[in-house]
Amino acid sequence: MLAMKALDSGFSVRRRMPALEKTAPSVCAVVLNWNRPDHTLECLDSLLPLIQKRQLALVVCDNASSDDSIDRIRAWAGRHFHLQTDSLARLLGDSEPSSEWDFLLVQTGANRGYSGGNNVGIRCALGREQCEFVWILNNDVLVHPHALDALLACAQQNSHVGVFGSTIVDYYRRDRVQMAGGCRYQPLTTLMNPVGGGRSLNEVLAGEADVPLDYIGGAALFCRAEMLRKVGLFDERFFLYYEETDLARRARARGYALRWCQQSLVYHKGGVSTGGRSSVNRKESWRSNYYENLSTLLYTRKHHPKLLPMAATLRFLGKSLVYLLRRRLRLFSALMTAYRDALTGRQTVVPTTLPEPTLLASGSVLRRLPGRKRVEPMDGACYSVPRPEERGRFRVAKRLLENLHR
Repeated sequence: MLAMKALDSGFSVRRRMPALEKTAPSVCAVVLNWNRPDHTLECLDSLLPLIQKRQLALVVCDNASSDDSIDRIRAWAGRHFHLQTDSLARLLGDSEPSSEWDFLLVQTGANRGYSGGNNVGIRCALGREQCEFVWILNNDVLVHPHALDALLACAQQNSHVGVFGSTIVDYYRRDRVQMAGGCRYQPLTTLMNPVGGGRSLNEVLAGEADVPLDYIGGAALFCRAEMLRKVGLFDERFFLYYEETDLARRARARGYALRWCQQSLVYHKGGVSTGGRSSVNRKESWRSNYYENLSTLLYTRKHHPKLLPMAATLRFLGKSLVYLLRRRLRLFSALMTAYRDALTGRQTVVPTTLPEPTLLASGSVLRRLPGRKRVEPMDGACYSVPRPEERGRFRVAKRLLENLHR
């Protein structure tokens, strides 16, 4: 019996979990950061116990942050891993990183968006020996301690499923669900309906687990490596938004199913890096609105071309009405620019040339030697010293040796 207790909340839910095989599948998590180190480090702290138990490897990609993100993430890693760094950063394009790592820190070289930045990390994960699953996580999530166990149990029972989604819980209201695995999507109206959104967590967990999904929410995607190798990675034309919708559609076209893993809990803040609207972020950014509208049109053109004229018209009218009612007139320019760029085939705020990603650091989990206490000085080296009870035995042995030499 596995107890699923929500962090810092007053309720608990118990579910019977099938026993995992002794040899758990190899899982690699990918976390993308862009100018939000506080949220990223909180996410990494929630993953650390899984890494230390050797259930998980981790790739952190930074999308050319302009703040101190790299220094802070590297300092965090230095406290928890044996780090290896090159004097001149090694380009991933020249040679693949060794599979003997538990942690990678990669600089993507530019702001490649959600799809491009995560693709860099996914390629590193797929290059790891015996990687069976890639867990793509937003940097503004915290994972429940048993979230990964639940996902692995679901994966063992559902070999036909290519992408699993967790129960996404509101980080700030932990009795409320943002979505149960993913969403339903209406291609004509371009409206998304999060399954179970706004309902209580206890109600959602007590309900039916087998629900129809059109795509898995991008905050937490648990993908079979086999599926990614066959279907491909994120389509980088979707800089922000719709990349997970497109991936789900391509996966289903290749015969893979989507499934909600009911007992896997992930706590999501929402809108941290994208500037999108959330429960705590009522101000939507120009950039977020631009890419939301642009990606909607690109997705419709790619997968529902016959619906494009009607869908584009309905969306333009609907968005215009929303902006008027909410008095967000400044966002009209984002809407107009997105429609212009969708028609002309160009995108705003995207670099024309992208430098190669750079591997900044790789590391392995610090292991404590039997009977020894680990000492980690500021220079990042790791030494092992005798415990107090051992020092007494060493002094006795030293005196015996001295007596023998007299």
